[in-house]
Order: sequence, then C-alpha cells, then structure tokens
Amino acid sequence: MTALPKLERLLLDTDLDVEIQPYLEALGFQTKFALNISADHRSDVDLLRWARMNDYILVCHDKHKDKSTRLELFPELKTHGGRILRITGDSSQSVLTALGKILVNREKWRSWFADHDGLVILKMDGVIYRTAEELYSWIESDLEDADPAARIRDRRPTQSTSRTLPTPPQRNRLFD
Repeated sequence: MTALPKLERLLLDTDLDVEIQPYLEALGFQTKFALNISADHRSDVDLLRWARMNDYILVCHDKHKDKSTRLELFPELKTHGGRILRITGDSSQSVLTALGKILVNREKWRSWFADHDGLVILKMDGVIYRTAEELYSWIESDLEDADPAARIRDRRPTQSTSRTLPTPPQRNRLFD
C-alpha cells in the first residue's frame, strides 16, 4: 500500500473540535493540538508565534472580534508574518463540514500562503483572503488612540446644543 504524501503542518486551536485531528492526519496533514504545545493556548498571538517558528499554519474558528486580540494579533502578523486559516461557523459545526472547508479549498489557500502572510477565511462557498497589511490597516487608527493620556490631552471641549436654564438662586430662609 502506498503512503499518502505529507501535507501541510496545521496547529489546531482549542476552539476546534478535537475529533477533526485524526481525520486530518489520516489524509496526510501533520497536526498538533494547541493544548499539547509549549505556547499559551489562550493567546492567539502566542499560538501564531509558535506556528510561525515551527512552520505550521494556525487553524481556528476565531473571528478576532475582541479589540484587544486584534490590537496584538494584527501587528504581530504584519511585523513578523504568519498564516492563519479561519473556518467560518461556530465551533459546534460538524467535524466533517469543517474538514470539507479545509480540503475543498486547499489548493487556493496553499497557493495564496506561498506568496502572502495573513488570514484566509474558509467559507461554504469559497474563500476570503486578508493580507497582514490589510488587517493591520483596520486597527492602525486604534493603535494611535491606544494611549489614554493622548486622548485626554488632545480632547476638545464640546459645545452643548441644548438650552439650559440657570440654576435658581438659593433662598436664605429660616425654618419656621
């Protein structure tokens, strides 16, 4: 029997169903699960760094909607590079659906990652490519505003558009 060729190396984030790992390995992918490596599995930045240093692609469901995650992850991608596959849908979707998204679009994401660092979003009906530079541009203004002292220092007084009545004068009156 002929052995399957070795395919890409995939680091599976903890938001993926663990049952996907044996399917990927049976197809020839080399996989590691985030809980079984030396990086902090709660930090997408740490996982991305580990994946980059060990020539893996980070696979996750994360939408990276959390602002603090984006403010760390996107500069890391732009500065040092890295590859992320994001499978659309939540983590409760069928393992076979998630597997299908990886396999059906493999040639697309594989060829794109040959020339780019960034994020490939795997959808039911295709892929979306986001370069590291594009992702960084989304948060660039947020990074400039990250210093709270700068916001306070640079703020402008606001003009009130509503009419306010003066406070009535206090009456000095003795109690009866």
